[in-house]
Amino acid sequence: MGGEGEILKRWWRERSTPRAPWHPPSHRTREIALEDASTAWMAEPVTANAGASQRGLTPPLPRPRALPILRLMGPPTHVATWLICAALAWSADAAAADAAAEALARRVAATPGAGEVLWLDGAGEETLALYSAERATPALGAVLLLHGLGRNADWPGPIASLRRRLPDAGWQTLSVQLPAPDVAAPPEVQTEIVDAALERIGAGYRFLLERGASVVAIVGHRWGVGPAALFLGDGARENVSALVAIAPTHPAPGPDPMQVAAIVGALDLPVLEIVIAGRQAPPRAARPPEAPARDRIEIVSAEPGLGDAGDAVFKRLRPWLARHAVAPEEEP
Repeated sequence: MGGEGEILKRWWRERSTPRAPWHPPSHRTREIALEDASTAWMAEPVTANAGASQRGLTPPLPRPRALPILRLMGPPTHVATWLICAALAWSADAAAADAAAEALARRVAATPGAGEVLWLDGAGEETLALYSAERATPALGAVLLLHGLGRNADWPGPIASLRRRLPDAGWQTLSVQLPAPDVAAPPEVQTEIVDAALERIGAGYRFLLERGASVVAIVGHRWGVGPAALFLGDGARENVSALVAIAPTHPAPGPDPMQVAAIVGALDLPVLEIVIAGRQAPPRAARPPEAPARDRIEIVSAEPGLGDAGDAVFKRLRPWLARHAVAPEEEP
């Protein structure tokens, strides 16, 4: 009993001893880290810069806490935690893409003759598009331009060259800003990116028809070829007159190359591939003998995406569009 009595006395002393109230640690000394080790965010101690105020500098701001929901998800390897982190990262990328689109819109609006800045309604969100009306007669139709991975609606090279110069040949042009793809995103997020791209393409297509275009040729550059093919394979597009694929590539997120080839092969439209001379080009899509034109043009370029060949692409594409993409009553 003596041993048990000592234990009870010690427990009572600890119970009766007053304790200082608990305060959270200062943000200047705590380490902030997400509990999911599968992310690339590492714990970094936040320390005060003692001499910053004396030197007229702004002390570093404390990093925010890890989101409470992540602390409740259970073990660090929980797949739901990784999915939430990926979705948050994609949201941050989307915000950065929106800021970049606004900066591009300001630059184009401030440049004389650079075209009209539009904000189209695609899936309930505003989508940047750069429009130029035809500046020559007869009016031949419209060209819908879709840029490549990580590019924008006025990216130097084929997109900017065609957008600015085809109006002098009688074509309206509309270059649509596509969502920024994330090759590291989970499949669920990649599907959302592709769906958003299709909504933006549809908004651009409808706009050109409202502007009086009787035919619309769709030109995809690099990654933009995949969403263009999906858009054409998604339903009847009776006003689409041709598909042009410039240096096509199919990284994720996007449709499988075999899926793209199957869609293109089944199109009842003229199709033109513009590829780099001397490099192994992707195989041509199979087509029935009575199908419209399937052409391939090779252009010398030192860049994978023909980024240095905007002038050459325009010179070769212009006569092809005049032969294959113009409505019969508008043929020059």
